[in-house]
Amino acid sequence: MMPRARGTQWVIWVCFMFSIMPRFYTNWLMFAGLLCGVLVKGGVPSSSKQYLQSVMFDENFQMMGYAVVTSLVGATNLVMYMPLLIHAILTTSQISLKNQSCVGPFGLLPKLSIVVSMFERRLRDKAARIKLRQIKFDMEVYLGFYLIIALVVFTATTSIIGTMMFWQMMRVRYILNEEIKAAWARFDKTMHRNLLDRRFCPGFVTTVYDKVGYKMMSMAVPPMPQRNQSWY
Repeated sequence: MMPRARGTQWVIWVCFMFSIMPRFYTNWLMFAGLLCGVLVKGGVPSSSKQYLQSVMFDENFQMMGYAVVTSLVGATNLVMYMPLLIHAILTTSQISLKNQSCVGPFGLLPKLSIVVSMFERRLRDKAARIKLRQIKFDMEVYLGFYLIIALVVFTATTSIIGTMMFWQMMRVRYILNEEIKAAWARFDKTMHRNLLDRRFCPGFVTTVYDKVGYKMMSMAVPPMPQRNQSWY
């Protein structure tokens, strides 16, 4: 593990948060932040099976696929950055809340007052952190259907390749991440309660939804998935 990289990770994610609207090196910062999180968890990358086992359940590692899709469709769909923004908020606030020295190649790093006032005070409560994390996973599920609708209705705002890559990535996430499974269960319950079980729901909507659900659960299941291993 490389705990000394925490400081660098904190700086990268703070810069990422402020880069989204002006789109200033946003994708580079996104990948750098996730890679730094993987280094913190598993240390120097290795091709060994042991290294892969140590990082495959880490949220930073798993979100690499999401980041690839976001880099493809995020230029016209800023909402795709929201799960990554929440990930950045949870990570930076947790580093600060742990009061660990932000030591890295930049030396001792001062906290930005806006980050402290906006995030840390509110996220000291464990229940608030759990709720925000839950929102993050729920958004990933909803964004998958958003991409399908955007592809059909607003073809200029997304691409079929990006949409297909997103759903392939979500199938893998569904296998490896228990919180994604829980998010899908909440989404399924909401869909049946508010749409699919209603008389006015067209039959083709139910058919499409069932096909998507089957695709999500049709891959072979590996050894028992572990709970999200991200630091937050």
